[in-house]
Amino acid sequence: MKRAIFQALMAFLAVPLAGLHAASAPASMRPNLLLIYCDDLGWGDVGFNGHPIVKTPNIDALAAQGMIFNHNYAGAPHCSPSRVALMLGKASYRVGMYDIMGRGDMELPERETTVAEVLRGAGYTTYHAGKWHMSTEPRGGPAPALRHGFDYSADPGIAGAIVADFARWLKPAAAQDRPFFAYLAFHESHEPVDKWSPESFRRAYRPMNEEQFKTIQYGGPDVERKRAKLETREIYYGCVAQLDAAIGELVKLLKDRGVYQNTFLYFSSDNGPEHRAIHSWGTPGAFRGAKGHLHEGGIRTPGFAIWPGHIPPGQHSDTPIHAWDALPTFAELAGARPTQKLDGVSFLPALEGRSLERHTPLYWSWYNARGGVHYVMRDGDWKICGIAEPRPADRTVVEHIRQGGFTGFELYNLRNDPTESHDLAASRPETLAQLKAKFLPLHYEIAAEGPVLRMDGDSQTKATQAPRGAKAKKNRAMKEKQ
Repeated sequence: MKRAIFQALMAFLAVPLAGLHAASAPASMRPNLLLIYCDDLGWGDVGFNGHPIVKTPNIDALAAQGMIFNHNYAGAPHCSPSRVALMLGKASYRVGMYDIMGRGDMELPERETTVAEVLRGAGYTTYHAGKWHMSTEPRGGPAPALRHGFDYSADPGIAGAIVADFARWLKPAAAQDRPFFAYLAFHESHEPVDKWSPESFRRAYRPMNEEQFKTIQYGGPDVERKRAKLETREIYYGCVAQLDAAIGELVKLLKDRGVYQNTFLYFSSDNGPEHRAIHSWGTPGAFRGAKGHLHEGGIRTPGFAIWPGHIPPGQHSDTPIHAWDALPTFAELAGARPTQKLDGVSFLPALEGRSLERHTPLYWSWYNARGGVHYVMRDGDWKICGIAEPRPADRTVVEHIRQGGFTGFELYNLRNDPTESHDLAASRPETLAQLKAKFLPLHYEIAAEGPVLRMDGDSQTKATQAPRGAKAKKNRAMKEKQ
């Protein structure tokens, strides 16, 4: 991005930041904000990251209009914690989202301030459609998103229905009295994949180019794929294709309503591709790991940002972007000043090719992660991976997160070894020691801040009795769904 363009952007943003009350600024002065979060879409599942078979022309064309983040990261290696990090701008463990919702007493706390609440406070109207999966909906009560800053919330299901719902909500530019923030949380390409994959989109993948298919990678030997069936490949590819078609309809809608030019859009996915189901044909590209893993394949996802007239097209960035950066980025664009503690930072400097000044190193966690490592930190090109000690039977899950130690560490240089093939922990002891000196205090600080909750797997002598009856049945169903 040319410096003159970036300086103009910063001058534009400085108006509300310098003291203009954000809610009093006219809608035309501030961009609409659109957040697209896909589900289980792997880094390699899109054309712009090189998938040899799946065609995503609409996503590729949209990404080409702005900046593609080559190091775009989800908030966690699985669903609920990833979305909490996205919504709150901080590590999910700080607020007690230690696992997928339903595996204990976890909820997105209402005392926490979401990106929607920040933006609504700055005068934005707020919209959510699609997956939520951060808090439950009480019988007869409002949709969970309505309790967390959204003016409207719905889950129409398949991607095209979400776009159609957004079309009913979205006003033409001339009729807008306030800018909007829209969070479109597509279900694709989560199981059940066949539910999101119409026959009309599957046909394009018959017959399959077997030679090209053989070049696709799935995360390496640590990724278990025993259930994947060859006959379901077209179902998965068709699912991604219909998501792409919905993105095309979304762009057309934005242009038809006259809001495309003044909309800042960030696109990402909540974690790497699923690998345990019969439709598991998503790919992390050449990266190691998949959904549930803390190696790159589980947390690095396709991502880009566009803002016509402000972000020049055809840009690529190697600056790491984390899901928790979305809130401070959108807040800066809106002229809002969040008062809560954040781990993320605005990624607007990356649009000029500059590095980000982080106060919290990039960090991910899951006490039950697959692939052998449970807590990781990235600092520059270096990534340290902690292997948690086994949990004693008389220690609850949260106690173990707070008190547990480590049996070992892995160390990778992602610039030289993006596939994490060469563990340098033994050969670079000084570097490992330096990173441990940052990683361990950060890990225990975040763990200590999280609340004490009952978790599935807690021993009966240390925790509340396990749920019985209908509640137990509901929890089992949620686990199977995930």
